[in-house]
Amino acid sequence: MQSSRLEAFSDAILAIVITIMVLQFQMPKGPRIYDLLPLLPKLLAYTLSYFFVILYWINHHHILLSVKLVNAKIIWANVIWLFFMSFIPFTTSWVSKYHMYRMPSMVYGILLLFTGMSYVFLQKEIYNMTDEKDQLGQTIGQDKKGTLSLALCSIGIILSFFSSHLAMACYLLTAIFWFVQGKVFSKVITTTQTDTDE
Repeated sequence: MQSSRLEAFSDAILAIVITIMVLQFQMPKGPRIYDLLPLLPKLLAYTLSYFFVILYWINHHHILLSVKLVNAKIIWANVIWLFFMSFIPFTTSWVSKYHMYRMPSMVYGILLLFTGMSYVFLQKEIYNMTDEKDQLGQTIGQDKKGTLSLALCSIGIILSFFSSHLAMACYLLTAIFWFVQGKVFSKVITTTQTDTDE
């Protein structure tokens, strides 16, 4: 299968995930600014989940640049990753409504953990398909932010036993870590592509 087909399919699923999340918002119960306050937990949870989806989307695009064709292992690894991604609207809604409770923030973190694990597995399978001399593939193989973020998610899950807000702060830190490392990774990808084109 062409990698472009897999990417197009994944893009469609991720777009649906974001759409479902935003459709869960309800109209404020009044016209005044303070009528938005009850929606604040949902808005914060949505924002965090939105950026997780976008960060995965950007990085998913980057790793698929290294292959033109994908095998069955990559397809199934991608399907498993999308499976966990599809649960993000559910956990986002739950944690936004019951943000003071331990279990929703814990389940949210567990989902992020399994999503990250499946993405790392997908990245590994794509790396295995690349040529040893391919600079872009080697760059992907050296990218460790997915693995390191698993540690942050695990810490967040542990923190949820003590404070749901501390756990969510740790998940936010994970997203920031992905953003910072993603910018560095994106620059390396762009440089590698430029060198390859030349």
